[in-house]
Amino acid sequence: MPRNLDDPAVAAKLIELIDHLIRDGDIGRAAKAAGLPRATAMRFLDSIKRDLASAAKAAVPRAKAKKRRSKSGGLSITAVSDGASRGNPGQASCAAILYDESGEELLRRSKRLGVATNNVAEYAGVILALDLAAQLGAGDLMLKLDS
Repeated sequence: MPRNLDDPAVAAKLIELIDHLIRDGDIGRAAKAAGLPRATAMRFLDSIKRDLASAAKAAVPRAKAKKRRSKSGGLSITAVSDGASRGNPGQASCAAILYDESGEELLRRSKRLGVATNNVAEYAGVILALDLAAQLGAGDLMLKLDS
């Protein structure tokens, strides 16, 4: 594996390699040779792709924007939250990611909820986002939800 994963061009080429392997290669044979279920091999390759995409994105320098305070004196924050359950009800969890107004990620948290409905998990995601925004001193908050 190349040593310079901080180079966006290298990371992009590795992402392309993985895409071709997933699309054109025989992952079933590769997984069998490694003694893994095919689904496990797919999850592994997908996790590598996500890590490389993050490395490629992080390596691109961004101008640091000055964090502005809202009229109320707090930070302007955008929060993206979601929740889900396996089964309805079933094992549930939620997550929230908070960004400043320049799009820089400030905070990311997830939470296991135990057995709950999908609606409860979605609602818990909103509550988690609100709690985190309050901890950061948000003056303005925009929530982005899928439900």
